[in-house]
Amino acid sequence: MTSDHENSAETPHEAGSGKHAALARVLGKIQQSEQAILRQHERKTSVLLRQAIDRIATPTVSLGEILVILEDRSFGLLMLIFALPGCIPGPPALTSVLGLPLILFGWQIMRGDHKPWLPKKISDTTIQREHLATLIRNAGPYLERLEKICKPRMEVIEHGNIERALGFLIIILAATLTIPLPGTNMLPSISIAIISIGMLEKDGLLILAGSLFGIFAEIFAFAAIRIGIAVIHKILEKALS
Repeated sequence: MTSDHENSAETPHEAGSGKHAALARVLGKIQQSEQAILRQHERKTSVLLRQAIDRIATPTVSLGEILVILEDRSFGLLMLIFALPGCIPGPPALTSVLGLPLILFGWQIMRGDHKPWLPKKISDTTIQREHLATLIRNAGPYLERLEKICKPRMEVIEHGNIERALGFLIIILAATLTIPLPGTNMLPSISIAIISIGMLEKDGLLILAGSLFGIFAEIFAFAAIRIGIAVIHKILEKALS
């Protein structure tokens, strides 16, 4: 006659089967997580932006909160959000504020960082949710048109010295956004937006096109700055005479 203890004991085969089943469950969860991440990155930029806005439940949102909401996204999506306000006519003061995080993102890209961050003073800056939602809604049709021609190609542009040069160009473009003069906001913002979409879609050709457009934008902005300084100088001369 066998004891109750002997009847309840697991055989080596049963114990091994239990371990295999537990390992299979863990591997299954890991595989599901990987598939979810892949599905997330397969979503188009316009869809990701709309989903980000839907996750904001308060009337205002700080730049730091946007970083938290999008922490698993790339630099491209964050830069696109901060560049969009300058892509349409509006007050230069707004792009002056949003140019600061873009400068930091450009610097981080130039350094080869893979995760964006902001200092507390900048991350505490708030934006009206409704304004951000309107910008994303208005930009939707243009983004969808660009998405139709995007495809992964020339991915070497996002590596090594080319990536550092791209980060430097973003710094220059973003610094131009902080200048509150007409002609210094829209074209650099459009350039950064194009580069951002190229980064999101892994489209090196679009990144290159946005960079070339950015060089043209800087030439135009430099001319606008010179004209603006000349006008201000004449106004001051008249006021003091």
